[in-house]
Amino acid sequence: QMACDGGILGSCNNLGVLYQKGLGVPQDDQRALDLFSYACDNGFESSCRNYGNFKEHLLRVNPNYGRLFMPYNSYEIP
Repeated sequence: QMACDGGILGSCNNLGVLYQKGLGVPQDDQRALDLFSYACDNGFESSCRNYGNFKEHLLRVNPNYGRLFMPYNSYEIP
């Protein structure tokens, strides 16, 4: 975490993998996505792939997960 906070983007990516898999930290999908996104947005290409692959995996295993990524007004509530 300290290295990521210090701007070492590879560390942010690696920390994302740890959260994704729950290795040494509580498993947290959203934290993993946030870390991948941060590193990707700042130019760490591997994080862009990790973000896309993990988000695709989450949508495959739980199709309703996609609703979390939709703007609040983009779908109708029955």
